[in-house]
Amino acid sequence: MKIESAVNSGDYDPESWIILGVFQDQKQNSTFQELDSKSLGFLQKLLEIGSFTGKLGQTQRLFEVLGIHVPGVLLVGLGPSTPVSPSDYRKAISASATALGEANVITATLSLSEIPIDGRDTQWAAQACTQIFQEQLYSYREQSSVLKQPLEKLLLIGTSEQNEQIRSGILHGNALADASQFSRRLADTPANICTPTWLAEQATVMAAQQGLDSQILGPDDMQALGMHLLLGVAQGSRQEPRLILLKHNGGTPEQAPVILVGKGVTFDAGGISLKPAKNMDRLKYDMSGGAAVLGAIQTAAALKLPINVMAIVPATENLPDGQATKPGDVHCSMNGLTVEVLNTDAEGRLILADALAYAEQFKPDVVIDTAMLTGARFVALGAHASALYSNDADLAEQLRTAGEKSLDRLWPMPLWPEYHEQLKSSFADLANIGGEGGGSITAACFLSRFAEKYRWAHLDGGGMSTDSPAGIARHVPLLMAFLISYADTSNQGLA
Repeated sequence: MKIESAVNSGDYDPESWIILGVFQDQKQNSTFQELDSKSLGFLQKLLEIGSFTGKLGQTQRLFEVLGIHVPGVLLVGLGPSTPVSPSDYRKAISASATALGEANVITATLSLSEIPIDGRDTQWAAQACTQIFQEQLYSYREQSSVLKQPLEKLLLIGTSEQNEQIRSGILHGNALADASQFSRRLADTPANICTPTWLAEQATVMAAQQGLDSQILGPDDMQALGMHLLLGVAQGSRQEPRLILLKHNGGTPEQAPVILVGKGVTFDAGGISLKPAKNMDRLKYDMSGGAAVLGAIQTAAALKLPINVMAIVPATENLPDGQATKPGDVHCSMNGLTVEVLNTDAEGRLILADALAYAEQFKPDVVIDTAMLTGARFVALGAHASALYSNDADLAEQLRTAGEKSLDRLWPMPLWPEYHEQLKSSFADLANIGGEGGGSITAACFLSRFAEKYRWAHLDGGGMSTDSPAGIARHVPLLMAFLISYADTSNQGLA
């Protein structure tokens, strides 16, 4: 879809629909008043009748309204009053995109200056609008013949003072939408296609397109590096594991990188600790953390961020087999710690541990790992926030702020020594599970043992719904907001 900015001149494209925000309190903006006047009071009469009330997210399509020389007007409810909260704004825009898509509208116009948003500027509004409309067009088409009729053009208009902000918002929104759709396509791909090798190939293609450096490590490389946790998870599968490495060299050569690590389990049957059959098909999404990391570094490249960013994705399947790791087996990690695998279904932390140990050699300023790791996170926080763990208070606050800005929220969780005690093992340096209670916390404590020599944060989005874009591409908007803030703050790291 082509999204453009323009200065509001009072004239409208005669071939374009107009998106018109309406408040419940009937204190309407100047665009509403102008169009109402042209329609001889039709819009106001419609509100007085009560069929359209302005309730948040409510929409009504009006075709060829008398006096308004455009194909149609889409009314969208903005809720009780101004200013609109950021989350309510996104809901209203999403409802608009859905309604226009259902009507097969080709061109639409939205005046951003007419919708004040609490605590957000015009650039944020344009970015959110661009992202939502672009992502509304996504459908996984590779194995389906069902195609969506796309909106071809969206015009975002504002004052002359707002025009540069709108342009910047469109640029950022398109980059984020592209990254989110790339991540969603990877995650939506069936596991018989999306193997570790296939995932590595897709990452390599994207890297070439975006000008990123890429390197793919196989089992022999992992063996030489001592990555026996990753290899231990992979040994129950006929598909070879891969370690995907991408680099965006936007900073100076001496600048310490930001490293993003994402869990890439392309299918998780649980290994010998087999999962229940119900909903097992959803476990193709267990590589969503890896997909999000790949999307995030794509965004860094697209926006030419002046920092060095590296993505590391350990990719494997976790299946039961005669050679699979058994509960009670002990493997040695890359950093030398031995791990007793008490539950083979707690495999994500194992592959992330070797990846975190591998990251140390690059002398990073910051390392952030992301994964749909534990169901315990959902028990603790429900569907609306991911768990945030960190060994650095400033980094945790930067991420929490990025989460608020992107509406991909995080909630800080503890890493107290008492939780580390739950990981004691009689046969190894530590166990891969911590027993009953605090499952998300003990998983993070496990990972922290492999991230002691740099500033680190762990994002656990486990249990998030995979039935929505937010669940599948979790943390792409958050990581983008963090990287942009990081780049704006300092090329040498967080202040």
